[in-house]
Amino acid sequence: MRKIRRKKPITVKKLLLAFIISLTVISIGYSKLSTNLEIKGKSSLVVNNEEEDLKIEYQKQYWGENPYTYQFNVTLTNTSTSPKSNWTLSIPMPSDAKLVSFWSVKAQIVDGNLILKNEDYNGEIKVDESVSFGIQIETSQKGFELKEGMDDSTEVEEEPSDTPSGGIKNVEITYKKDSSWPADGGYYIMYTVDILNKGDRLTEWTLKINKPSSVKYANSWNVNYVEQEDMLVFSNVSYNGVIEKDQSISFQFQVFSPTEDYDPTTKLIREIY
Repeated sequence: MRKIRRKKPITVKKLLLAFIISLTVISIGYSKLSTNLEIKGKSSLVVNNEEEDLKIEYQKQYWGENPYTYQFNVTLTNTSTSPKSNWTLSIPMPSDAKLVSFWSVKAQIVDGNLILKNEDYNGEIKVDESVSFGIQIETSQKGFELKEGMDDSTEVEEEPSDTPSGGIKNVEITYKKDSSWPADGGYYIMYTVDILNKGDRLTEWTLKINKPSSVKYANSWNVNYVEQEDMLVFSNVSYNGVIEKDQSISFQFQVFSPTEDYDPTTKLIREIY
């Protein structure tokens, strides 16, 4: 006669041991996930400047790897007893740093320093009030922060702007309307923009176009893009930032307009720097 083996009952001790093992596995997995999130996630920093009474705060995000792209959303708060006007920040940059994009601020890298200056509309910071802007930097340096060597000043020498192209002289900007078609109660309009450099070699550029509030950004190609309330801000990508003398680059953008007669060459003020 075949013997029937009875299964041994699972004891409380064994259940407790299995539960502890499960918690350990979950804890290890969460730890690894947390590490990954920390590497690819967000960080924030507050920099206080006692001499100028200007508190500098920012949040950082980054992506990619060698090079990394860092995005800093910066807030300047006036903690003094008097308004601050025409502010400037000077920030040391890694030797390979490139300015990818920026908004609500004038920006350029000069002699290894990122120079940030106010726009016309946010130059004055009243007591206990703030202004905000954003920048994107590309560099191979891991863990890059803005805090090292950050300096601020309220005395700014304005750059000459005696040409229609704004901050960069000897630059010719032309717009070509490629196509338009009705849709969604308005019109989609496609433009090609040519930037011709007739002066010294350019290593990076940004084109700003004031726009009516009724006109909305739809798409763009071969360019970085940021939309502000009353402005379209385009800047070079990695492969078209350098424009040699007597050479040109092109990019395309598309907008949605309630009317078909939208024309940036006649109705909008443009600036490049």
